[in-house]
Amino acid sequence: MENILLIGGEGYIGNVVAQNLLNNGMFVTSYDNLIYKNHQCVLTKCHIDNYSFINGDILDSNKLESEIAKTDTVVLLAGLVGDPITKKYPDESHLINDKGVKNVIDLCAEKNIQKFIFV
Repeated sequence: MENILLIGGEGYIGNVVAQNLLNNGMFVTSYDNLIYKNHQCVLTKCHIDNYSFINGDILDSNKLESEIAKTDTVVLLAGLVGDPITKKYPDESHLINDKGVKNVIDLCAEKNIQKFIFV
């Protein structure tokens, strides 16, 4: 069974992707800081044996590195999306969309992740 790490896996898109992967027999670890307070998404899947949730931030290199080391595939969905929110929160947008994404990419390169999808 393939291990897939969904980074930002509890957002609107991540929740749908996670459910689809789970329905197809994949082992899914969702790594999300729940910035949008979407705890309900986790609760709908927490009873599924091949699902796990890690509350974590993409800027936390140590925690993220530990999770990347255990996976076969990384799907990066984390980010502040859309012009209005990135203009309203420019500092957070820079941290998440620039530094955080670069952190994920660098860690995946270090761990030689062969399957990387950046949405």
